[in-house]
Amino acid sequence: MKKPIVKISNIIAKNGVFTDGDWVESKDQDPLGDVRLIQLADIGERRFINKSNRRLTSAKAKELRCTYLNEGDILLARMPDPLGRCCLFPKMSGLCVTVVDICIIRPNNPEVDLGYLVHVLNDKSTRIQMETLATGTTRTRISRGNLVNIQIPLPPLEDQVRISHLLGRVEGLIAQRKKDLSQLDQLLKSVFLEMFGDPVRNEKGWEKKRIGDILDNIDSGWSPQCEARKSQSHDEWGVLKLGAVTSCEYNADENKALIGDYNSKSKIEVRNGDLLFTRKNTYELVAACAYVFKTRPRLLMPDLIFRLVIKTDSKINPLYLWKLLTNKAQRKAIQSLAGGASGSMPNISKAKLLQQLIPVPRQTLQNKFASIVEKTESTKSSYQRTLADLETLYGALSQKAFQGELDLSRVPTHFESQLRPTTTITSSVTDQAESATHKVDLQVHPVKPGRIKSGFNPKKTANPVQSDLFNKMLP
Repeated sequence: MKKPIVKISNIIAKNGVFTDGDWVESKDQDPLGDVRLIQLADIGERRFINKSNRRLTSAKAKELRCTYLNEGDILLARMPDPLGRCCLFPKMSGLCVTVVDICIIRPNNPEVDLGYLVHVLNDKSTRIQMETLATGTTRTRISRGNLVNIQIPLPPLEDQVRISHLLGRVEGLIAQRKKDLSQLDQLLKSVFLEMFGDPVRNEKGWEKKRIGDILDNIDSGWSPQCEARKSQSHDEWGVLKLGAVTSCEYNADENKALIGDYNSKSKIEVRNGDLLFTRKNTYELVAACAYVFKTRPRLLMPDLIFRLVIKTDSKINPLYLWKLLTNKAQRKAIQSLAGGASGSMPNISKAKLLQQLIPVPRQTLQNKFASIVEKTESTKSSYQRTLADLETLYGALSQKAFQGELDLSRVPTHFESQLRPTTTITSSVTDQAESATHKVDLQVHPVKPGRIKSGFNPKKTANPVQSDLFNKMLP
């Protein structure tokens, strides 16, 4: 059954709040102030990030007539990225206000569930409305005057609560899976430092060699005129974007399509086992390095990315070199090599990169570390697949829920907390019946080189989004 559609302005009670944050300039701020100034960087999609640390005094806040935030306020970002993202403001110690490009929504309406409102405001269909009403070219934003006209479905309160709890369940599992992936990354960093020490200080006294001594060549890419869209299939040529390497994890989806046959450029086609390095970017992002475990065919390197070709007799394991170059201290040393004219992106030349000294531990130890990397990356791949399934599930459930196509009578209004931190990272889709429990476990033992075990074995179904995960969430 279709849900009633209302404007945001219609759900704000007379004693509610629907206002922009405050115009607080740099001159108004004080790092020792007793009032926290919430920034756009603090606002995530359905979660408060708590990233900034700007402050002002309560005297200045009074002078500026600032609106103080309450726990449970909805904070909506009127600027990208993405525009319209919002979250609930959590309980904070001390007084807080926010900036003018964040809208404060405090319905004070007993017929509106705040959790539901956050989910529906972050929904794709709502976001499209906001983007349509946004103005500006260089700094796109949506005005509060346009926000009041955004339309959202508003079912009865009980259904709102059920939808909020159901989507919150999946959202909690998504957050846990992302945390698991982050912990695996931290595990590898810890293993690296335990086995090899800090590569810049080199307290373990490893032999140092120039990068030029271990490389057979540094291949350069090519950047032709491309389509704005991504390559649609494995039969269509594409060129990688910097984003394919920026995270230090290879992402083949970050590419631009090429029209035509480029078999003549196959020498710069990305291959399994390649070690890619960004020679040009901002100072914070330059010198990113990614190892290609697996890639689709017909993707070319751009001229902003190098391929590091290791000598066969160099006694360097490519997985060790990858994690060495992405080590924070080592990467910072390489980033210092970047230069360029004022106003241009910093660039690392081949000549400078070849002269950089790096530690070269004994090969048996490198190979032992590489084995740990391979096991961990295999587990990460499994986790990324289930993360993708969960995100697809969230999208499918939210679409059906907001369109009134879910049988909410089967959804309980309250759920037990199912995510508790333990030494075994566990995500459980629990419900009131023991027989309906679906568990996915990953055991991460204390950091010991070569010892990573995975009990991860997700069930494979023809349609996990509709037929497995959703049904297991219901009694």
